[in-house]
Amino acid sequence: MSMKMQNTDTEYLTAEIIMDLSWDVDIGQTMTDFFHRLKDEKCLYGSRCGSCDRVYLPPRPICGDCWVEMDEFVPLGLQGTIIGKTICYYKILDSLTGKPRKTPFVLGLIQLDGADTTLNHFVDVDDPAKVAIGDRVETIFREPLQGNVGDIIHFKWLPPSEEKGTEDVS
Repeated sequence: MSMKMQNTDTEYLTAEIIMDLSWDVDIGQTMTDFFHRLKDEKCLYGSRCGSCDRVYLPPRPICGDCWVEMDEFVPLGLQGTIIGKTICYYKILDSLTGKPRKTPFVLGLIQLDGADTTLNHFVDVDDPAKVAIGDRVETIFREPLQGNVGDIIHFKWLPPSEEKGTEDVS
């Protein structure tokens, strides 16, 4: 079917195509071990380089700095720090529900306690304007765990604690 756009001399050709976008991917032994540990222990693990001690999340088989093989898994905290963030106003489909995600939402670069790298993930907060670099978050898991990337639903924003000042009584 072709259609002519209003107020232009350009004619666009369109074709409706139904595509099967499912595929199987070999995620390798490192990520397989990561997902098994996540499901069995409800814990996130990073891979530590035996040469430079850098801890990667998600784990990887080779250190990006030293280029040495890594086979040590170390447990990470379930809380972390927002290193970077963006407030998104465009609708995307939520992979768990298949429905559009409510906008605006926050995507954060999350550095979990014990990791040297970050994950890019959703931050759950009622008002995206409240979220700041350096704020803390906590991992929220799907129940029951299935041992795949969808097990981390989002990171819950933890409001900064209000600092109590000391009063000078002198």
